Amino acid sequence: MRALGCFPVYQGVADRKTIRLMEQYVKDGFALVIFPEGTRSQNAELIPALNGSALIAQRTGAFILPVGISGTEALHGLFWFFKRPQITVNSANPFSCPQMKKSSAGKMPQPL
Repeated sequence: MRALGCFPVYQGVADRKTIRLMEQYVKDGFALVIFPEGTRSQNAELIPALNGSALIAQRTGAFILPVGISGTEALHGLFWFFKRPQITVNSANPFSCPQMKKSSAGKMPQPL
């Protein structure tokens, strides 16, 4: 997977090395695909997003292209290969995160 430019992101860990790597990918002009929920839904319900994708977009000025993938909850075991479920991919308009001014330690950043 690394040959394709993929790398793991570990949940619950403040991995500054990975954040810097993602920022560099964006600055170098590459598209960065992030699954903001951090996992697949097992019941087709929307899972709350984690803040990593917004952090990278806000720090780099990159646009976010929202994409929804449904139907993957039917992919169980190896038998899905013989009876393939319908998988739907939807996208919305790209948007950007507002730039934030740096704040003092312990205070929330404020929009510019």
